[in-house]
Amino acid sequence: IDPTPGDPFGSADCSPIAYRSGRVCKLACEEYSMYLDSASGNCESCHLSCSTCTGPGADECLTCNPSFMENVVLHEDSCDGACPAGYYNNTQGRCTTCSSTCGECWGPGHDDCITCSESHPVRSAGLCSAACPVGEAPDASGINCAKCDPHCETCSVAHDRLAC
Repeated sequence: IDPTPGDPFGSADCSPIAYRSGRVCKLACEEYSMYLDSASGNCESCHLSCSTCTGPGADECLTCNPSFMENVVLHEDSCDGACPAGYYNNTQGRCTTCSSTCGECWGPGHDDCITCSESHPVRSAGLCSAACPVGEAPDASGINCAKCDPHCETCSVAHDRLAC
């Protein structure tokens, strides 16, 4: 968008949804939950779930509209009420990948797992691992590692003297 024709210094006001860049007015679509449509050159509305976007679809969000829903988060360009398994809500309202050892997590670290991944199904000392360490075996739940019976160096069942 050019300033008013005949204005040699570009001092004319830009439209309400534009800003001055040198002697040219440029559209500020993102400030109005809109995106610049490259075909028409006009600002077009984002999906109602988006605050800023790259297009009209629900899967083209850059940021989420907080009034769209409670606890809204951005995951792979879409806004939703929660992150899917394998992701956590970081402090910027974006879903971020969990550690590969976690199935679900509350943070990025190996010690932030809520559940363990299929490749690291047991938990020992708070960390998910592929197998229990020497001197431990899965407990009755099959999820947590527990110490072998004190008479055993290794075991197949925790706390069972007959499983040495």
